[in-house]
Amino acid sequence: MAADPSADALRVLLALRTDKCVLIKGVPASGKSRLLGEVRRLFAEVSSDAQSTPDKPVAIAEGSSVPNEMMPSPNRTDRKVWEAVMNQNTRYKDFWRGTDPHHDGSEGYTLSEGVLYRANEHAKTDDGAALVTVDELNRGPAVNVFGPSIVAIEADKRASEDNAPIEGQTAGFELKTVDGSFESYWLSPHLYIVCAQNNADTSVEAIDTAFLRRFVPIELGPDESVLTEHFGLADLDGELPDAPASADDVYRAAVRAWRNVNRKLAIGASPDFRIGHGALMNPNQATPHDSTQNALDYVRRGWARVDQHISEVFYGKPDHIAEAYWVDEGGASHPYKLAAVAFGDLDQVVLERDDSDLYKVLRAVAAAG
Repeated sequence: MAADPSADALRVLLALRTDKCVLIKGVPASGKSRLLGEVRRLFAEVSSDAQSTPDKPVAIAEGSSVPNEMMPSPNRTDRKVWEAVMNQNTRYKDFWRGTDPHHDGSEGYTLSEGVLYRANEHAKTDDGAALVTVDELNRGPAVNVFGPSIVAIEADKRASEDNAPIEGQTAGFELKTVDGSFESYWLSPHLYIVCAQNNADTSVEAIDTAFLRRFVPIELGPDESVLTEHFGLADLDGELPDAPASADDVYRAAVRAWRNVNRKLAIGASPDFRIGHGALMNPNQATPHDSTQNALDYVRRGWARVDQHISEVFYGKPDHIAEAYWVDEGGASHPYKLAAVAFGDLDQVVLERDDSDLYKVLRAVAAAG
């Protein structure tokens, strides 16, 4: 039996139903890709023999775990999902339509059909509903890729429920035809778009507010409760022992250290540069509770992701990295030290690290502040 939909997935589906376009934003490792995957699965799971069940407390389509009133196009059962990832080489024709020269060297052109075009054509069929997910939105020229469709994607600029253009309301835009001319094109109300972007990434091109306001924003951030559940911790409070007596001591130290690191990242960079809870979670690996060593081995992989993120955010600034690890507050017991070394006629600041005892590092960061 499938797991119950997450609250975030239901938020996305409900926003899609009413507004057609959603933008999932968040810090690295906050669960954006996981959420995209869940939304894709839930959107597509309505079976071809779906029926309304109004006798139940909440009407749910057979074959779906999502209430009817939250599912986009709930009565349409020919449901398809398209996935795309934006990058700096993504072009308008990859999403809509464009002409490509024949690859065999002959004269003439071939008309390309991009992902949004194919999805919209499916949504215009009698029983069709289409979802397009676009990951890494700000890693490509998003505004140019969507082009003149940025008005047409709005919910109140779509065609009617039976896919008929509404005079004075439906917004059309031009698409190239195979002979090089243009035709007016419009969007189905059964086409849905979910994009995701990492707030910490630098955009290839600026994404202006006129484009972004066409999307309902859903923000994901670091969620401590996800980690406490993942590690099976009742709470995070209490004194951390000098040496771990159980796996729980390791996990408590790791979560509290992660929390303190995020406090510094938010101040030293911005809240967008915090690191999400997913950094400490190893995919497809159960959290061991049989020994402290196995727990440390598990945490070591996740803490390496945290460490890499800090190094990238504060690249070339050892004093900032030290601040992120609470070196000053940790005092003499902290395994990291800032030191001045001579380089020619200059004194340079370096961060001296002793990573031989991971728990000692976690405890020092966790206990600070």
